[in-house]
Amino acid sequence: MDEVKVYDKAISHYGIKRQLVMVMEECAELSKECSKIYRALEAGGTFGIDNLAEEIADVQITTGQVQRFFGLKDKVKEQRKSKLKRLAERIENENCKNQTDIS
Repeated sequence: MDEVKVYDKAISHYGIKRQLVMVMEECAELSKECSKIYRALEAGGTFGIDNLAEEIADVQITTGQVQRFFGLKDKVKEQRKSKLKRLAERIENENCKNQTDIS
């Protein structure tokens, strides 16, 4: 199955406006699932991860359609790289600070 072809067909069939709404809905469902897992962790309870995997997949698919429609592949790739670098730097800086605090 060619992801790009499916994305193109979905946008052609449903339209970009409807798929933008789907992104919003899927992000909300992912947020809700994360909240459930957070509450379970806080309470020391158990939780399943199948729903989490499903919601992540839904968000990836719908955002993939939007990315494809607006031609954002390279921009998203650049942003991911930049944000991952910033995250790594933040973690490194916090590790250095924690080591200084311990000394």
